Amino acid sequence: MSVQTLEPDKVRVRGMRALVKELGPAGMVQFRSGWGDYTKDRHRLLDKLTVDDLLAGMRSKRQKHPAP
Repeated sequence: MSVQTLEPDKVRVRGMRALVKELGPAGMVQFRSGWGDYTKDRHRLLDKLTVDDLLAGMRSKRQKHPAP
């Protein structure tokens, strides 16, 4: 039997990908924090954003990281 060893950073990246795949982005964020009240934090961070803010953020991200 062959044992594959990975660097800790690679293990974390693969683990986060698996969490996103199984739990979705919101579930992964909740899991990763591991403490606090995810719902309160989400409202604190997102309630003040408008649709225009979200669209501007998406457009900015697309400009910085265009799809292949």
